[in-house]
Amino acid sequence: MADRSHGDEKGFPVANPSHLSGCKAMGQQQLLLLLAAAMIVGLAIVAGIHQHIESAKHANQDQVRDALFEIAARAQGWYRRPTVLGGGGRSFAQIDWQKLAIDSVNASGAFAINNKLPGSFQVTAVSLEDTTWGLTLTVFPDDFALAP
Repeated sequence: MADRSHGDEKGFPVANPSHLSGCKAMGQQQLLLLLAAAMIVGLAIVAGIHQHIESAKHANQDQVRDALFEIAARAQGWYRRPTVLGGGGRSFAQIDWQKLAIDSVNASGAFAINNKLPGSFQVTAVSLEDTTWGLTLTVFPDDFALAP
């Protein structure tokens, strides 16, 4: 008589549940790996978005600083130019945006001229990207100071 340990009484093969238990564990393991990979990809995307936002914020702050440096350079040139040539005649007292040929608002920030004195003036700047961030520039005839 034939060995019927792997078949029914007619000799047809019967699925042995012990063989399927390895497949079931393999499917669960693959599902867990897929879930872990999806979580890692999701975290990487969130971190990338956060990094992009921070990078844009810092780029905007750099643009505000650059605009302040441009204002300081133009103001010092205007200060040295004689009044008959449209300059300040060694005084900042009458300085304004029109004399500097600069707009008080640009793509990166809003700027305001304050404390106009003969020997100095201040410009306050506020970022348009983050309105809680700003700087104050104090311009002197031969120097300038930047403060938060």
